[in-house]
Parts: sequence; C-alpha cells; structure tokens
Amino acid sequence: MKKDLIVLLALILLAVVLISGIDVKSVDEYYLLHAEDVKPGDPTVTVRVDASAAVKAGGKPVEALLSLGDLPPDGVLLPDTALVLREGDSAYGLFLRAARIHKLTVEHEGNEKSLSGVYVKGINGLSEFSCGSSSGWIFTVNGKAPETSPSAYYPADGDVIEWRFETDLNGFFN
Repeated sequence: MKKDLIVLLALILLAVVLISGIDVKSVDEYYLLHAEDVKPGDPTVTVRVDASAAVKAGGKPVEALLSLGDLPPDGVLLPDTALVLREGDSAYGLFLRAARIHKLTVEHEGNEKSLSGVYVKGINGLSEFSCGSSSGWIFTVNGKAPETSPSAYYPADGDVIEWRFETDLNGFFN
C-alpha cells in the first residue's frame, strides 16, 4: 500500500511538471547555459586554445582540417574566454567546460582520478604528431607549463590557462 502511494505521488508530480511546462535540466545543462554569466567580483580564469603554430606549419592534416572548417584560418580555436572559477575546478575541468560551451571536440588519454592524470591528445581533430613526431598539445598557466597534469592543477583567480599546439615540443621543454 505504501509503495502504491509513492508511485501515485511520483506520477502526480510528473504530471504537474509536464502540465506546468517546467523546464527541467541536468546539472551539466544548467551550468552550460550559465557558464559565461560572469559577474563583477566573481573569481575567474581565462581559457584559450591556440593552434596557430600548426596553421603556420601547414601540411596535409592541417589543410584537411582547414578545409573542413574544424580549424579556423588563424588557428585560434577558442579566444580568451572568462569562466567563473568554482571550488575544486581543475585546469582540465575548466578546459572541458569551455570546450563544451564552444563545441570543441577533445581527445584525451588517462583519467582525472589516476596518478598520471589526463593528457590531451587532440582538439577538433588536430592531434599529436599532426605536424611531425614532436608536435602536440601543451597546456600552460600564465605562460608556464606546470609540472603536473591539467587534471591535478587547481588554478587561482586571474590565471590564464592556454592549450597550445606546438610543432616542436622538444624545443618547448629545452
């Protein structure tokens, strides 16, 4: 009897929601709709994605992405974008939020909870090795590459997080 009452109440609640036109959203949908609602005084982080080095280097993979529209002519996949910094946000989490909002595809390896963390292999089809054997994506915070995975880096208010495609990662780290 008690189970029947619970089912009946659930059905009534569902009917009320459907009739009243309440727009029910998942947490992710809600935050995507309000991700760029930055108010004065909010702690923020700037995120950008730049593949201009790949565009300058050229080559068949890059030309194909340019022709498909997956890579803009200037290589900037995401210009400076301010996101509200919430407690527990990692650099990788903020990057994924920006990627979802701006409809960028992300190919990664690893797991946010693993010791080695996450490695971004590709963004919008531009993958590691697209411009040679030492090319790939690097993330920096305020112009410097942290010595940790982006999933283990917790930025501070005002930080600038950039994913940048480099054509020579060996030269970047030397």
